[in-house]
Amino acid sequence: MENHLFDIDPDPSFWADVSIPVAGGEPVGVKMQFAYFDRDQYLDFWKEMEGKLDHEVLPQIVTDWRGFRERYSCDAMARLLKKRPRAGRAILDAWKDELFGAPEKN
Repeated sequence: MENHLFDIDPDPSFWADVSIPVAGGEPVGVKMQFAYFDRDQYLDFWKEMEGKLDHEVLPQIVTDWRGFRERYSCDAMARLLKKRPRAGRAILDAWKDELFGAPEKN
């Protein structure tokens, strides 16, 4: 077993799997690069974003994606959220789950 030292300070971004719901079909798996927020940054972020819509919030946390036919941009994200309305919740849940863990189901 190799000796690896653990970094307390995480990288400023990370990649995670996101399952995008598709009406009438199976969810589609993509990868998204997210900004890393520590606990205080996360809480401050939501205070700042209160009352804002998904297309205003998500470009603040998503920095790139893979598995889409086009490159990531704020305009492409806005179109995704317009055409696939359930995508916003899926993306936010994936980000939150990666940062703090998914809640356990009973």
